[in-house]
Amino acid sequence: MRVFAFAEFYPNPFKPYLDAQFAETIAEGHDLSVFAFGTWGDPGSRVIANFQLARRTRYIPGAPRQLSRFVAPSLAGAVTRGDRLVRVAHQERTSVRQHLVNAVQAALLPIKHPDLCFVHDLGTAVRLLALRSIYPHARLALYYHGGEIAPGIVKDETAARAGFALADVVFTNTAFSRNQAIGRGCPPNLVRVLPVGFALQDFPFVPQRAAERTGPLRLVVVGRVSRDKGVEHAIEAVGQLAAGQGAVECTIVGDGDERRTLERRVAEAGLTDHIRFVGTLPPHEVIRTLSASDILLLPSVQRGTWTETQGCVLQEAMLVGTMLVASQVGGVPESVPSEMHQFLVPPGDAAAIAAAVRRVAAMSIDQRLARARANRVFCEQRYDVRVLNRRMLAEAMGVSSAERAA
Repeated sequence: MRVFAFAEFYPNPFKPYLDAQFAETIAEGHDLSVFAFGTWGDPGSRVIANFQLARRTRYIPGAPRQLSRFVAPSLAGAVTRGDRLVRVAHQERTSVRQHLVNAVQAALLPIKHPDLCFVHDLGTAVRLLALRSIYPHARLALYYHGGEIAPGIVKDETAARAGFALADVVFTNTAFSRNQAIGRGCPPNLVRVLPVGFALQDFPFVPQRAAERTGPLRLVVVGRVSRDKGVEHAIEAVGQLAAGQGAVECTIVGDGDERRTLERRVAEAGLTDHIRFVGTLPPHEVIRTLSASDILLLPSVQRGTWTETQGCVLQEAMLVGTMLVASQVGGVPESVPSEMHQFLVPPGDAAAIAAAVRRVAAMSIDQRLARARANRVFCEQRYDVRVLNRRMLAEAMGVSSAERAA
């Protein structure tokens, strides 16, 4: 099967689940091409290198401000895509500037039709509304990962409905995000709950920190260093823990617009011996850092339409045997075992984060090891990318569960 995958940014160090999904699609024997509006740069992913995903990626404009760099190649492409350009030109209720973006997309995308166009994120879909005209015979699937991080990408409810209407089927990762999608205008009959999957073999289960109980309590935060991720609340919680017991360290993995502000806050609070920022790391280094930590903190808060839906780093931590403390927001409660709900805290509550960390630290070695093993099994049963990707592609092509079983 020929699959065209579309994403806002690729490669993207903040979304390693795209690497896993794309790699599994190739491993299953499908012909995959990736299209994006931009890139965050090479994250040093071994998966991207091994499956040559960067080589499979091409860039197209998603907004008028990006058009200038694509003028020359689009003029060359337009010569062989006349019929397609005529179809795109007849789209209704489109501004002149958007018509230009659509036309350049039409001139750059391959002539040969895919079997499936798979669009990641609603914000990407609303900038690809010409896909129906470009590939009228392809199936179109959308993965709704939740609300948008940056405001204004999906301008209003009308734009959201148009993005959902592009798809034959809409996948999303939790019941929470399914309800959110429906609330934003997605027809309920289109939505399938299908979590993001992980290549389980990339996450060795080595809960050595639970067994060691030596040295300081090691905490880790992984993700964008931005307000929605609530890193400031983790920092405040570490300050409270340091004042109470002293032997605590927190590593903050990732980058973002709040990093410099938060680094200054750490210095002003006298916490530089307890908190370090290491920036964006390659995926295998993130896994190593998680494995070397006692507890993952995910102190996210809701901001606009965005909130945690699956919280993929939670599953990454559980797969390697690391305990977690997280905000009780969005789809997080669905994405961890019910036994872990005692470590979910109100968003924005640093004192509750610190208290939950103390409860984890008070567990015996046997309790933590047993919980770590149960968490790993929970993830193995629900988040195997091989199982999920096969189901996703089948349902995207309109194949029912009964037909797949047969």
